[in-house]
Amino acid sequence: MKKVVQELRSIGLLRVELRRLRAKRDEIILEKGLAGRDDNDLRENSLYEYLRQQEELYTFLIIKTLQEIKRLSSVG
Repeated sequence: MKKVVQELRSIGLLRVELRRLRAKRDEIILEKGLAGRDDNDLRENSLYEYLRQQEELYTFLIIKTLQEIKRLSSVG
């Protein structure tokens, strides 16, 4: 029983983290769009490139968090 409660608490914390990661990724996507609009030549736009990499990182973290929630949800 104690293990189940602990897993539910972990899932809850992961869902909070998931919301935070998604909100941060949304901010990055918006900033990336603005950076692309300000400089039409994206090949030389280092801010755009940095934000693109950050978007990929946050997407990866979101996927890993979802996988962990799924793993914890299926244990039992």
